[in-house]
Amino acid sequence: MIVFLAAGLAILAVILVVAALLSQPPTPPVCPPLTCQSPPIRNPMIGGSSAVTGTPVEHGQLYTNSQGFTVRYYSPFGITPQASTAADGITLTYDFASQYGGTSQLAVIGAPAGNTTNVGLVQSIIGQIAPNAQLAYQLPGALVGYQLGVGGAYNVQQVSSSGSTYTDRVIVMAAIVNGFGITVIADGQLLAPVTDTSPFWNGHASPANLNIAYGADETVNSIRFPS
Repeated sequence: MIVFLAAGLAILAVILVVAALLSQPPTPPVCPPLTCQSPPIRNPMIGGSSAVTGTPVEHGQLYTNSQGFTVRYYSPFGITPQASTAADGITLTYDFASQYGGTSQLAVIGAPAGNTTNVGLVQSIIGQIAPNAQLAYQLPGALVGYQLGVGGAYNVQQVSSSGSTYTDRVIVMAAIVNGFGITVIADGQLLAPVTDTSPFWNGHASPANLNIAYGADETVNSIRFPS
């Protein structure tokens, strides 16, 4: 019995080796419109800090808030945003074609956090703009300007002027650095999951289901907190 068992294991090992040698490597993922480069995150257990900063971004339109934070915004997919500024931040409106979700917005706002937490910032924003929103999923490892925060994606039922209903997707992320909180809000029509025929396809499925979310990485990563 031992001889038969050993022989069987030897044959299985040969089969696995041959299969490994003959198998083809998977096709590399297609990166655009999102990039494949991972953010330069340090392990907070090594070096004692969770604050991370990526390579400085020099292109894009620079916006500087009077409170000291900055953000550079872009024209993803060739769509130049209409910018509207206020004391607490900037709102960018993107006019996508109707078949790609129509108009959407990306807002970056900041204020001293006081005793508020990352979670508190997200809950406060959702309570203000969409109190009846339903959480679809939480964002794992949400990063605002490469600073670790929290976030969530929400579904909001809306009523059109004709009386019909439709669903919006609202994505909110927030991070606090040195007592200053910055929140990013993206909202627009809820889209179906992307496929390989979609202009938003980047090589893998995404649960974002929001047009501007597929092109906002550079803008969100460019955020810099007040020094």
